[in-house]
Amino acid sequence: MQTINKSETEDSCRELEKAKYEQIWGVAIYSKNSPAYHRFFDDVKAAINPGDKVIEFGCGTGVGLAELAKTHEVLGIDIAANCLTVDVPFKQACLWDELNVTGDVGFCVDVMEHIPTHKVDAVFAEIMKCVPRCLFIPCLLPDSLGEKHVKKPLHLTVKPAQWWRETAAKFGTVKGFKSDARRATFVLERK
Repeated sequence: MQTINKSETEDSCRELEKAKYEQIWGVAIYSKNSPAYHRFFDDVKAAINPGDKVIEFGCGTGVGLAELAKTHEVLGIDIAANCLTVDVPFKQACLWDELNVTGDVGFCVDVMEHIPTHKVDAVFAEIMKCVPRCLFIPCLLPDSLGEKHVKKPLHLTVKPAQWWRETAAKFGTVKGFKSDARRATFVLERK
């Protein structure tokens, strides 16, 4: 009987997620509509102060960062090498791995629901090592594009708003928490 060690399992999870997202970013409807910055950009701008170095965790196309790059130093991080559609500083990395970056503020919009549930704590912990405060906007609903376009779900952690609040609170102070039927919105600050 062959045994699989934890390192092999971690590598497999990371590689499966990377391949899935590199595939979905090649789908025009996904890259055009995800994340929906037009809905959340006011929340993002409200979380950022003049002069802040801004990191987007799960930057996707980088469209929001391109706008912020006009007035701030920015960095986008994403697991998929092919996600960007604009020219912004970028680091390809898995959010539950050690990121080795620092900034003043981060944002993570329509990303946390894509993280495997057993990795959510690791992602919160790593993000909060990188920035002292971060805006999170997780979606609370299953996705509709994953099964259709890549035959795999994209939203792996579909949880109610209160679950997100309680989970985030393990890693800092939750501020400005609000939710509706689709999303939770909150800033997480280091304690």
